Amino acid sequence: MAYAIKKFKRSTSALIHFIVFTVFVVNWQSGYAEQVRPFISSGIPDDPISFEQNGTIKGIEVEILDLVLDALGVTHKAIQTHSSPREQMDCKNGVIDMIRTESFKKTRTQFAYYPNESHMNVSWNFFIRTENIEDIKFNEFSDLSAYTIGVTEGYAYTAPFLKAIDTGLLSNIEYVVKNDLNYEKLIKGRIDVFPAPRIFAEYRFKKMNVGNLITYLPRPFKEKPYYNIFCKKSDHPKMDFIMENYDQKLIMLKKQGLIDKVLKSYGL
Repeated sequence: MAYAIKKFKRSTSALIHFIVFTVFVVNWQSGYAEQVRPFISSGIPDDPISFEQNGTIKGIEVEILDLVLDALGVTHKAIQTHSSPREQMDCKNGVIDMIRTESFKKTRTQFAYYPNESHMNVSWNFFIRTENIEDIKFNEFSDLSAYTIGVTEGYAYTAPFLKAIDTGLLSNIEYVVKNDLNYEKLIKGRIDVFPAPRIFAEYRFKKMNVGNLITYLPRPFKEKPYYNIFCKKSDHPKMDFIMENYDQKLIMLKKQGLIDKVLKSYGL
């Protein structure tokens, strides 16, 4: 009987020690998890892709990245940087973990990793007044030779488009130094055609409450995929995990229609 009591006491003591140890491990892991800093991504302000509202960074690229990182159980902090050189420097120095929405350039692979999956494709289309939809068509640049085209100086159009201007194939060109001026000129009928990134221009015209007056020709003259790129100098403790699972989660979200849902929330 005494032996049984001693054996029971030893078993009870072992159980208590096991419970105390388990509670300690769980609390330690919880404390560690709380200490993991947010994953910091940076983008250039460009409504509706990235903008500040009431002290919070919002926009299409931010909401898409939120969805991916939420699916991975990672806390996200979105910031804005007002110049691309500064943003790249922050990436090179490990100040940020990711640069949002970049096209592929080989020079960027020196300081960042590209995922396989792009989160956004941006097409450039020719915008026209809706009343001209039956008259203006675009299959090749010569189709636009009879129309006045608004062009913004310094914009990165395609080489074939610029060549069509340089050779005189497109000769009715009106240049402006600020892209905002072309929006107004098209609305007022002072130009016939306005080449612009569709996602930005379409959103802008809708915000101006003239979406019914303006449309775009369906065939794009330029199209590019854009990626969220991972900074090689990042010291985020979950960086390897995020990079390994990023493509899979993004593909899953696309199949679920959640990426399209973000775009539709901006009227796109």
